[in-house]
Amino acid sequence: LDTSADLTVFEVATQTVLREISLNQQSTLCDQAGIVRTVPGTHLAVVGCDISDSLHLVDLDTGLESALETSIPVFIRQFAFSSDTGKTFVSFAPFEISPDGSWAVIPDYDDNTVYLADPSDLSLDHSIPLTGSPAGLYISDDSSTAVVRVSGTNDIAVINLNTQSLVASHTMSFSVTGDALAITPDLQRMLVSGPSNTASIVNVTSGVQENTVSSGSVGGFAITPDSQYGYVGNYNSRVFSMSTGSVVATMTLGSVTKAIGSRTAPIAGALNSTFGEDYYLYNIYGASSFVMGSIPAGIPPEGDGPRYVDVTDDGQYAVVANVLSDTVSVFDVASQSLLRIIETGERPGHVSILDDNRTALVCNWDESFVSIVDIVDGSHISNVTTGNRPYSASISPAGDTAIIQTIANGSSDIVSFVNLDGASSSNLGNFTVGNLGAAAISYRYGFGVSV
Repeated sequence: LDTSADLTVFEVATQTVLREISLNQQSTLCDQAGIVRTVPGTHLAVVGCDISDSLHLVDLDTGLESALETSIPVFIRQFAFSSDTGKTFVSFAPFEISPDGSWAVIPDYDDNTVYLADPSDLSLDHSIPLTGSPAGLYISDDSSTAVVRVSGTNDIAVINLNTQSLVASHTMSFSVTGDALAITPDLQRMLVSGPSNTASIVNVTSGVQENTVSSGSVGGFAITPDSQYGYVGNYNSRVFSMSTGSVVATMTLGSVTKAIGSRTAPIAGALNSTFGEDYYLYNIYGASSFVMGSIPAGIPPEGDGPRYVDVTDDGQYAVVANVLSDTVSVFDVASQSLLRIIETGERPGHVSILDDNRTALVCNWDESFVSIVDIVDGSHISNVTTGNRPYSASISPAGDTAIIQTIANGSSDIVSFVNLDGASSSNLGNFTVGNLGAAAISYRYGFGVSV
């Protein structure tokens, strides 16, 4: 989707673009397309457009719009901007298609109602009133049950999709703090985002909280197909027992903003769109859980999220740190052409070109090391250990020492001294100081280090 109201269709096997579909074929034109859901068992897709408050049914084979629904608002619920990455975060009012393709479950935030529509023509066949505005939504793997968070309350509504009726409205005994939800495939338990970085395991039938998981910030849930284990996504993603709530594995990788579980294997997929543009895969079966891998959003090498730039003293090269792609880009200044892209650590921020006009030192904001790269031949020369999250560097007048400011070491941050000697570069020592910066969303520093 893009804001020009076009839908791009890719072939998965070849990763090639098949067609661009205009969403301006109906009497109401799509304005700011924001969310798309495919209909299982078909080549149909339902697209939600924010400004025009419209749903469009599209045939992905022919590129034609076959139906339009304009009576339900599809608007932006949350909007945020990160000064750290320069990214805008948008959350749309959710709707989902049941796994068997029988129903489009559409929450109407304005009139406290959940609508059930026929995905083949978008006809609104059933309406289910709630006690407040519907927010988070999850449909069970067998397509029989939907659970909905009621915004502004601690209520979770349980809807039977087979009878198209509300079967329960449970008021949680704790504060519901987010929209993330999940139901076990056996329909016995559900996961609900709770207060103080916790996830709650709740009985679906009774609404009773059975266990609490110390989860960290909740970026999304997944549950194994046998209903035995749950997963909560964040920088330190946890796997826990659904029967006891005990954490059995912790996997450190990156921030998670959305997560989803496989219906056939103990695998979770998670999106990092906060501090990167990556898709993570985890095996989530018990104590043997592990990180399967990380997939970039685009075809590497990429140079997304340019953050800082430095230029060689002779004016020949410019080096740009790309905070979202974990790379630096090297440009020829005279021709303004891209020469090469070099991999660094995670979230490269500050970059300093050294006196030789060939070597650059890169501070990696989500690592405990700085990277030294050769901007002429494109090689990654070495990594040198520092304190946590090296943010910025100052180079000594002699050019042989870097003083690194780090900003995530608690109340006593660290200034690291690095000897600059190419592949033989090394940490000369660490000096403990006060709190140099804020380890918050933007990792902004309070003051720098100068020589």
